[in-house]
Amino acid sequence: MEKMRRPCPCPAGDVDAATTAPPSPGPWAELPVGILAKILWRINPDTDLTNFTSVCKAWRAAAADDLLPLKHQMPWLLLTEEDYPGSGGGHTRSFYSLSEDKIHELPLPEACRRRCVGSTDGWLVTLGEAVEGEEMHILNPISRIRIPLPSQSTLLLPPEDHTFPEELIAQNQQRTVRERYQSFITKVVLSCSPAKKGSDCVALAIYGWSDNKLAYARPGDAAWTILSWDWRQFTYKWGPLEDAVYYKGQFYVVNLHGTVMRCSIPPVGSAEEPLVEVIAFGIPYDDLIWGNSTYLVEHQGSLLQVLRKRRPSKKSRPDKPLLQYLTFGFHVFRLDPSSSAWEMIESLGDGALFLGRNTSVSVSATDLRWCKRNCIYFTDGDDLSPWSAISLGGRGAGRDTGYCTLKDWEVHYLDQVASYSPSSPPIWVLPSAGEG
Repeated sequence: MEKMRRPCPCPAGDVDAATTAPPSPGPWAELPVGILAKILWRINPDTDLTNFTSVCKAWRAAAADDLLPLKHQMPWLLLTEEDYPGSGGGHTRSFYSLSEDKIHELPLPEACRRRCVGSTDGWLVTLGEAVEGEEMHILNPISRIRIPLPSQSTLLLPPEDHTFPEELIAQNQQRTVRERYQSFITKVVLSCSPAKKGSDCVALAIYGWSDNKLAYARPGDAAWTILSWDWRQFTYKWGPLEDAVYYKGQFYVVNLHGTVMRCSIPPVGSAEEPLVEVIAFGIPYDDLIWGNSTYLVEHQGSLLQVLRKRRPSKKSRPDKPLLQYLTFGFHVFRLDPSSSAWEMIESLGDGALFLGRNTSVSVSATDLRWCKRNCIYFTDGDDLSPWSAISLGGRGAGRDTGYCTLKDWEVHYLDQVASYSPSSPPIWVLPSAGEG
């Protein structure tokens, strides 16, 4: 595996949505847009798009405005700062390219020392260390455009007297108020790219711990709006919330036991109230045990629920063997909207799924170079459990990352980029120059 550093030969461009950098000097920025469009259509989007957009602001703008099929790019894996700090003195982040088996370093100070709690259409949702102010942003890692979301301080704060397992206390690994606050928001899903013309970008956040809740906000809002629901009874009866997806104009949320809710968010200026309702109960599978996870994803127009099966496994490291939950297979179910029942499917056909802390996504292996058909790519999502500090020696999650064939459950781990973090493990990112 080769590690590559991608230097930027000219100013980085927009850092914040409200800040505009001066045009890059030199002849490259003066090339006609028509020529740039022709170049875009001839490059390999898996390997050359980052080089193209790093030339200057004018080239990044051409990539954002052109009709280049960005959805046909192989997703990248954003690695952790703990194991891949980059060579830019705290100003770069490392991305692993599956198609190239290379690590790219991008100048991205806006994502340094920040936790990534979501990834949708090439945009990251980042969370800072501060407990006050606008510390949440939607960030495009290619264009470096950054759009603020309301501070998580506008949500209900975690209780100061929250206790953690005795094992953590015995190992002096109980979390500080700041560390607990950072893990308060577990995942954020966007309805669409915030740069999409004429769109209404809404962010849905899953936050809290065992009795987690939902809240939504739009870029520019002053505060998060908490969705009214008897969350405590819901989580006690059916388990904590696991994942969310935006499907056919509405958000859908699944809990640990496979029960799915539909969340209808009214448009801007509407007098309607948000509506939350259960639309389907658990999947027809009894083996829902500790360590498994559930995901929602749109695939070929249908809503799928994916059960990720994990089991304890001891993996040796240079320091000591660690007890970890590792993935060994998946079950996939399709929702029948007429009966609200789940039907198990045996194949994704030409499709492949990318699951994790990102917004789960389905892609076509025919359109996406180097992607394996009927395969599920996954990242480690056990970063928020206090128990991971015990089982992983305080290093956090990241080991359980790889891909699995759905036909025979053959699992391949990405050991070449083992990347651990106690709060922000690796996350899939679909490279996008701007508009998704």
